Amino acid sequence: MNLEKIGNFIKQLRIENKLTQQQLADKIPITREAVSKWERGKNKPDKYTLEILANLFNVTTEELILGRRNESTNIEENKQLTLTLYDENNKKQKKLKILFIILFLIIILFFIYYFFVNFNSIKIYTINYSDENIFIDKGIFVTTREKFYFNFSDIQCPEEITSLKLYYKDNDEEKAIYETTSSIIILYDYYEYDAYFKYEELDTVLNNLYIKIICEENEYNIKLNVKKDFANNKLFFKEQNKILDEKAFINFTINYELIKKKFKAGNGINFYKLNNDYVFYFFEETNLLTLVSKNLNEEWNYFISLNRLEYREISENNLTNYFSFENNNTQCLISNCNIKIDKINYFFSTLDDVLNS
Repeated sequence: MNLEKIGNFIKQLRIENKLTQQQLADKIPITREAVSKWERGKNKPDKYTLEILANLFNVTTEELILGRRNESTNIEENKQLTLTLYDENNKKQKKLKILFIILFLIIILFFIYYFFVNFNSIKIYTINYSDENIFIDKGIFVTTREKFYFNFSDIQCPEEITSLKLYYKDNDEEKAIYETTSSIIILYDYYEYDAYFKYEELDTVLNNLYIKIICEENEYNIKLNVKKDFANNKLFFKEQNKILDEKAFINFTINYELIKKKFKAGNGINFYKLNNDYVFYFFEETNLLTLVSKNLNEEWNYFISLNRLEYREISENNLTNYFSFENNNTQCLISNCNIKIDKINYFFSTLDDVLNS
């Protein structure tokens, strides 16, 4: 295919039709520079542009490809050239389609691989414990496919903590994770050789996690409450609504003088009898407000300095419900909770009514 002959023929036809390069470009439409490249033999029109030019100049596409007007002796040659051009264009289109499909499949496979590798790969667990002697709060355990993080920075004991031992049980066999003479535990490690524990043991660790706390002369072996708080296993995220209604008090300000004025003092404890069923207690030394029912089946403990509310429900001498509320979030403190938002609302709204009555 002679590009110069094609270009000269297009130029000849343009001049015969008394068109400038710009006028011809506007009729197609393309740029004037493209027309200039054809006429200089630097480029050739594609199949669709050839058909436009053929209709515009009243010639055949075969004549444009040959670069001259048709002669009866050259009909077969013209047809062959046209078929060759069409075949070339079809081959290019097929190659582009195949390349596009391959790229599309590579992208799809990449996203599938990324999804399976990263989906549900990050989990955050909260760890806590509370009884009459030990209080463990804000414990965090973060796991990924490569690494884990432990943080126990709020462990409270009646005496000074002299040592801590974190361990788990596997078929009644005690396996140590970490020991320290400090009062906090902060760990992070990869699941590699000589790690604190193997990734395959993660479920066992989570379900059987213990801590040994030695406070001077007393020793406490405690099975920790481990609860999953977050996992990246959602495809779609919804905006979380606030759990409290307008009557709730997320940052409740305690007026100590008002409490002392409203509450009665007895045996070193300030109390306020709400009615025949509930009583408020204020323990000034521990900065604790408590609301209990007369039959002791319900109890609210508000740790003022922490701005944290805990609710307990007892049935037939068994703890049936126990959850906490802090920073507008609830957290289950036993294996299975029935978090009742109305109980949180009741405490704050009732306390507000007492102090403002």
